[in-house]
Amino acid sequence: MIAPLWVCGYAPPVAYVSDLGETAAPYIGVNDAVFFSLTDQRFKVNRGVNIIDGNGARAREVGDLVVDRFTDNDPVTEYLRSQSRHVFVPGNINHTVKTTGSNF
Repeated sequence: MIAPLWVCGYAPPVAYVSDLGETAAPYIGVNDAVFFSLTDQRFKVNRGVNIIDGNGARAREVGDLVVDRFTDNDPVTEYLRSQSRHVFVPGNINHTVKTTGSNF
């Protein structure tokens, strides 16, 4: 099939760990590439972030943009911060391909 293609890199600052105590590994091997369709519908998922709620307790919130505010008494400071954690899930995993090559 002839179709447009984007070549992208993915280099997160931490390695993938599948389970507690397992050895860390790259998300995508140095000789691997992943291809997927750019035209399939995608699903947008908001992953939760930890915040401090209005009562000063820790809470887990989910949304496009989560904002929380808290104070510190020494020195007296008010913090306002915002966070978001998005993950995009392919709509059709059957249109995703992984291939392995070489560094030559």
